[in-house]
Formats: sequence, structure tokens, C-alpha cells
Amino acid sequence: LKLILSSTHNEDLKVLEQDAKIVITSLFNNGYHETSTLNSAFRKVIQDYYCVLFTSGTTGEPKGVELTNSNINHFFRYQLTHYDFNQEDRFLQVYELTFDVSIFSFFMPLLTGGCCYVVPDKGLKYTNIVRMLDEHKITVVSMVPTILSYIKNYLNEIKLPSLRLSIFSGDVLYHSLAVLWAKAIPNGVIHNFCGPTETTIVCLRYIFNEELSAKESVNGVVPLGKPMDGVEVIILDEENNITDKGELCATGTQVITHYLNNKNEHKFIEINNKRWYRTGDMVLRNSDGNLCFLGRSDSQVKINGFRIELSEIEYAFQTFINNKAVVLNIKDENNINSLLAFVETEDLDDDEMKMKLSTHLTEYMIPKEIIALEKFPLNINGKIDRGKLLEIFNSIKC
Repeated sequence: LKLILSSTHNEDLKVLEQDAKIVITSLFNNGYHETSTLNSAFRKVIQDYYCVLFTSGTTGEPKGVELTNSNINHFFRYQLTHYDFNQEDRFLQVYELTFDVSIFSFFMPLLTGGCCYVVPDKGLKYTNIVRMLDEHKITVVSMVPTILSYIKNYLNEIKLPSLRLSIFSGDVLYHSLAVLWAKAIPNGVIHNFCGPTETTIVCLRYIFNEELSAKESVNGVVPLGKPMDGVEVIILDEENNITDKGELCATGTQVITHYLNNKNEHKFIEINNKRWYRTGDMVLRNSDGNLCFLGRSDSQVKINGFRIELSEIEYAFQTFINNKAVVLNIKDENNINSLLAFVETEDLDDDEMKMKLSTHLTEYMIPKEIIALEKFPLNINGKIDRGKLLEIFNSIKC
């Protein structure tokens, strides 16, 4: 520990003084000077808002998602009502702190008296996760489904009898991988969660059953399930009519009504006197009432669970490197999303370009491969032919 903040003088803290600086502060007992406009405003902000999380934006400017204490309280109330988490549970925290699901992994143990084990930064993340699940006899874990893609060749050898609940969220869960994982956790169950940050971490749930999932999965993807308590969803077609196949929209206690500074108002729509958030997820509602994922309506993709606007990366190329670029999402040999960029230039220094991008984009947003083309191919409408770019990429690989 380097710093300890305390609301009172505490004799027990003196043993730590040689290693940590101890600061006595009134921050925790509402010791604000009400005569100060700044402090009063700050006090209101921390009472109303839990945090602001930023998601990728189309113009290079991230969208600020303001989660209120009411949003968060409702999320945890649902979890504590529907799950029997207790002080005997051992949770594994696998996420970056900027990833909204980390809120669950850190604070659920605090709310229930359980233990929280944190995956270290060093080494391969997916091997660290499997090792810690085994060594610490973890009982509850939430992680992105892409972890299973990395370890699929070893799933037949993994046995985790202590793991009683395995939660997946942040990306699509493939049925074939869920079946293999179910065999690795003989005493556990799999719950597939879904929902963008704007719906406060997750808002849909599907309890995995191999037989039912095999029937309900679309394109091999496990269903997203049904809305959680307090969340309403509708599906809109291209004319904004309510239907059973189209774009998923959500409203309710967990769903935000605006972005920071009221940006991106087009992502919200008024229907039946309610304000709905347009998720951009294309879904269909099956005969059992479960929502099934069909794809995205825009240029967003998921990389390691993080939601990314491809246009934001293209914007970075044009703004900071002065080159026109097209960024595509492709699947690698493990069926994992990977970013590919085409740059309109005669001269390409791959390493230098990635270094420049790294000063403006987070690591997972930097394309794995960058290909130089003197001129982009155009379709009959004069637009960049992205299909042709994929053909060029495939021919290079061959």
C-alpha cells in the first residue's frame, strides 16, 4: 500500500505508517463546505452518478456512458435476488477495469463476503485464467467467450469441479464451445449474459442447456435469452415498426436515457411514450421468447469483448497519419475477430504506423495486419469495394 485514506484517526493503522502514507480526510463523512459552489456541485455528482464509461465512437470521439447509482443498484439487486452468492464463494476477476463487467467481478464479492482473485497482468491471460480457476478452486467466474476459443484444444483435458457458475458476456458464445466447457465444469452451470454498457453491464440472460441450445442456436451462436427484471425490449424493423426480427431496443431502470453531454441522440428513439436505446444488435425472437443474435446493424465489432467502431480506427488513420484507410473485421484460425486495415499509399512502414496509432488508440484497436494499396478498388456506385479488398487479402494469404 502506498496511500491510505481514512475518515478518523485509527491506532491500528500506525503499523502501516512506515510503508504507506496515511491521510485523514473528511471525504467519507460528508464533510463538504456547503458554502462552496464547487463542492456542492461535486457532492451532487457523486450522489447521482456511479461512473462514466467510454465506448468507441464513429468520429474519433468516444461516447460517454453515465451509469447512475440507481442503474448499478438495480443491477446488483437483480443478481442478489436470482443468485445465491455467499461468503464461501471465490470469484475470479479477469477483466480490464475499463471493461464494465469488472464492476460485477469486484463488487459482488464485497457485497456477499466472498473472495476476489485477480488475474495477473504478466503472462498469457487465458493460461493464467485456467491455472487460477484450478489452483484457487474458483466457484464463480465471468469472462468473455473468446477465452474458450484460445483454449479449445485443451478443453478435453480441463476439469474444474469447484466451479459452480460460469458466466459469459461481452461477445457471442458459440454452442460447440459451450458444450465442451460444460464437460470441463461437471458441477457447474453456464449462464450466457448479454447487453451493451448502455444497459448497465448486461440486461439479457440465457441459462445454457445443451439440448435446448442446439435447437435454438442461430449460426451456431447460443441465444441471448430474455430481458432481466426491470428491462423492457422491443425489436424494430427498418421503418421502426415493432416486429420479431430486426434491431434490438431497450428501456428500463438499467438503461441510460442519454450519453454524456447529450451526444449521439440518434441512438435513442421515442415509442409509446418511452425512450428506447437502439443497441445496434440485430436479433430475432424465437417461439420460446428467447432473443437470438443475428449480427450488427452498423460498423461495430467486438475485439476481446471490447466494442469497437471500425470507423473510429479509420478516422485515426486519416487524422493522425494522413492516409485514407479501410478497416475490416475478419476471423482468424480460431474463429476470433481480428482487425485488418488497408491503407491507400505506395509506401508503408508497418511498425511506424502502428506506433503512431498507439498514441491515439488503445492496443486492442490497432489492426493486426496493415496492407498498402496504391488505389482502393471502387464499386459501380463509386464507393470503396470492401468485398474486393477481402478478395485481395485472401489472394495474398494464398
